[in-house]
Amino acid sequence: MQLCSVPLLLTVPSLVTVSAEPLMNFYQQRVKERHATFLARYPSLSMVTPKDIERYTAGECRVFARAINRLTNWPIHCFIDKDGEPDGHAFIVCPDGSFLDIEGARTPSEFSLAWREVNHREFSWVDLLDKWGALDKEERWSFIRARKLAKKFVSVIQGNISYKPFRLALASKPLTIQERI
Repeated sequence: MQLCSVPLLLTVPSLVTVSAEPLMNFYQQRVKERHATFLARYPSLSMVTPKDIERYTAGECRVFARAINRLTNWPIHCFIDKDGEPDGHAFIVCPDGSFLDIEGARTPSEFSLAWREVNHREFSWVDLLDKWGALDKEERWSFIRARKLAKKFVSVIQGNISYKPFRLALASKPLTIQERI
């Protein structure tokens, strides 16, 4: 799968011109490896594609986290910057303490090692919309796919953990259509 139809060249001033194609090939290979690892852990979730893993770990993670959150009321967490603001990946914290994203449930230490991040906290959906902006057209389309995947994920994950619903995060103002997603 080629990300770009024309060859992309990276130029470092006065040094060398390097093709980005090997880097793209490496990235695509990593996504395929992560997909294979996922399928080995969760064979019953074979509907998850490499494109899903790429989509929900590289820019649309909040969409998948929200889909799980809507089904379970499990809290959405994000890695945070030094000011405590969301900065990076959005994921779910399951009742058993494991962290859940499109690549499945993992222990906090496995998850932090994979993402090279440690500090995180809970955010409401409204908070994420305020910080990261409303869903764009691509993310709204992606939410349809995320909801389909989330239903299957939840049934598989709930089979592996004891279910204890978390409290609902209440909004301090009426929700807009975007926020209700």
